[in-house]
Amino acid sequence: MRGNQFFVAMDGDDAAQGSIEKPLASFKEAQKRVRNRSAEMKSDITINFRAGHYFLDKSLEFLSDAGDSGKDGYRIVYQAYGYGAEQQEPVILSGGQPLSGWTLHDEDNNIWKISIGDFNPRQLFIDHKRAERAALSGSQGTWLQTETGYRVTDLKIDSKTNGAGMEFVYTGIYPWSEARIGVASVEIDGQETVFTMIQPAYDHAVKLYQTRMPEQSAATDNWDGGNDMDYEMYGLTRPTLIENSIDYLKKPGSFAVDSSRPGDHTLYYIPCEGEDMHQIQAVIPVLETLIEGKGTIDNPLQNVVFQGFTFAHAAWRRPSGADGFLHYHGATFYTGGNVQSVEWAEGASLNVPSNPEITPSALRFERAVNILLQHNQFLHLGTGAVEFTAGCSHNYIGHNRFDDISATAIMVGTNPSGVESLETSNNSIENNHIQNTGCEYHGASAILLMNTQFAVVSHNQINDVPHCGIVVYGGEMAQGIEITYNLVYNTMKMLADGGGIYFAQSQGTSEQDAALVKGNVVYNTITSYNFSLYTDYGAQWITIENNVIHGGDAPVVLQVMPPARDVTYRMNYWDQHPQSYETPPEGITLENNHLIHGATLESAIAAHSEARIIVENAGVKNG
Repeated sequence: MRGNQFFVAMDGDDAAQGSIEKPLASFKEAQKRVRNRSAEMKSDITINFRAGHYFLDKSLEFLSDAGDSGKDGYRIVYQAYGYGAEQQEPVILSGGQPLSGWTLHDEDNNIWKISIGDFNPRQLFIDHKRAERAALSGSQGTWLQTETGYRVTDLKIDSKTNGAGMEFVYTGIYPWSEARIGVASVEIDGQETVFTMIQPAYDHAVKLYQTRMPEQSAATDNWDGGNDMDYEMYGLTRPTLIENSIDYLKKPGSFAVDSSRPGDHTLYYIPCEGEDMHQIQAVIPVLETLIEGKGTIDNPLQNVVFQGFTFAHAAWRRPSGADGFLHYHGATFYTGGNVQSVEWAEGASLNVPSNPEITPSALRFERAVNILLQHNQFLHLGTGAVEFTAGCSHNYIGHNRFDDISATAIMVGTNPSGVESLETSNNSIENNHIQNTGCEYHGASAILLMNTQFAVVSHNQINDVPHCGIVVYGGEMAQGIEITYNLVYNTMKMLADGGGIYFAQSQGTSEQDAALVKGNVVYNTITSYNFSLYTDYGAQWITIENNVIHGGDAPVVLQVMPPARDVTYRMNYWDQHPQSYETPPEGITLENNHLIHGATLESAIAAHSEARIIVENAGVKNG
């Protein structure tokens, strides 16, 4: 041990001194040593991890009452050895299980297998890449929906596994939503395949996903309803994909899990060209949480730093269970209970869950203050990455890289419909590079703010995500949000009805505490029916100024239900004026917005020096 520092190494010994010459072996022992010192801190305590891939056998808990907080303004710092220097050592904290001992199952089709006991993974990572789940398009066959599932003709399937682990995926069940429901059993009845779906997920999905629309989808971009039209109810239909059956394991780089034998599950995989199954690194996620930090109202967890790590391989098993995954919007999903019928245009309505839950993350903090997550990587996660919830304030998430995340990269706030009422405030999300989020739960946004105060989301780069880049929900506590100088592009790659930056509900009470959206660059908003900056569902108290927008269906939307109010657009640069620009609805202010012309963002801003400055200043800055 050197001064107030400890060292941990793969070849260490938990009975050792903890010095660089005689390091400890585990995070658990290092934390124990810190707890023995934290009550009387006279300086920062630093725990240095030497290079290695540390597979965690259980989640790491940081509890204020156990002595895990920094005291008297001093911090407890967990970091990769050499942090910030050129020789910083690579340290991976993994919630996964490495796999070895593959055998050839089917030589003709090059299918390999491995026994995985009672594990039932939803993801497989091969040599630091996500493998695809085997899948078949739901467009094949003729489908008849029943009270318990489906009867399908002309669909080839082997029922030897009785459907164990098979999952139906409903992409775009609402344009912004995607549901996942497991199959309880499969039977062959003559020429028909009979699917019985898992309960209660199937019944819940039938209840939730109901939309009243004009017949023949008469809702065009300009449609605003009316009593002179005929309407029809739409809901759960055939799936878009059938996932996780060995019957559909055909593609190199794909896998399927046979869980039909309790306690003796088998994972099958087809290697890509050049992969040697005796040499590959194969990992399945096991732990659902890598780090859980909790304080109390009177004693929050505080002054803890995590820097220089790679966090990887967290799991989320709930979607594989009886409840499935009934996504609604952003990172929210339905688990039963009341639904509300909400009218979104005259005569048209849809069902909305009254009390949705939030997709969890690998690092979770509650009642935490002055937590720093900086210069880390969050990779290959089967869930979300980071969340700060009730009672969290003055925390910093900066200069991190997020890539290959199944759900949301960063969530800050509290569920407005939940029972927890503690505020979250003054949290900062800055200079992060976030891409390839929502890899499995495609409706998840890259960043989600919920009912929070004075959050700053600034100078981040967000790209290549299946729906929205940044989602901000309002609520009674929402005020003072700043979304500034972010670079957001290639959003809405899969689902529809969203945008690069999306707001819903009230964001304050007056101009003094209104949300500010300034200096952002949003371009290439891809799928249909999108608005690059989207103020939706009763959005109120938002100022949107000095942004550059290019390459979407429309830059912004002025008419929504319930109506937006107290929303100001000024000095923005966009490639087309939105509908109703000349006659904006009451509550919308338009001031000095400029058209830019060009097939690409670069050509569109060429003649506008002010727009070029905005583009040059957006995105991640070094530091």
